[in-house]
Amino acid sequence: MNKNKNQVIESMDPQRRKIVGSLIATGAIATALTAPAIHAAAESPVYMLIQLEITDMDRFFSDYVGHLGPIHKKYGVEVMVGTPEVEVQEGEYNKNFTVVLKFPSAKAQADWYSDPDYQPLKKVRAQTTNAKNSTIIVAPQFVVPDH
Repeated sequence: MNKNKNQVIESMDPQRRKIVGSLIATGAIATALTAPAIHAAAESPVYMLIQLEITDMDRFFSDYVGHLGPIHKKYGVEVMVGTPEVEVQEGEYNKNFTVVLKFPSAKAQADWYSDPDYQPLKKVRAQTTNAKNSTIIVAPQFVVPDH
């Protein structure tokens, strides 16, 4: 005899029905609370921190930065910081330009970086900066761990 979930629950004594009902409700609540968090973690923003020593400012801005708009729009990139003026509070800073980009996800960042339209721009960046004194890193958004 095949019974559906409701028939099984209804056939139980009241005490068991209450326990099973609580467990089902708890499971539904837990699923409702954790599913968005799992999805959000997979879709959390990532940041690209770029510290460059630009050797040809005019060409860097005209032939590289001047062409980034469409590809940034395509991948939802936000320019959070773009400045030659930083305040060094500790350590040494021997670059002359700092940029922070925000991507909607790690996938968006990886797709942006490997996009065929970006490849010629990467070459221009390489030609107009000192790669030995430039750093580009990608880091996930910080999420406070649950304890």
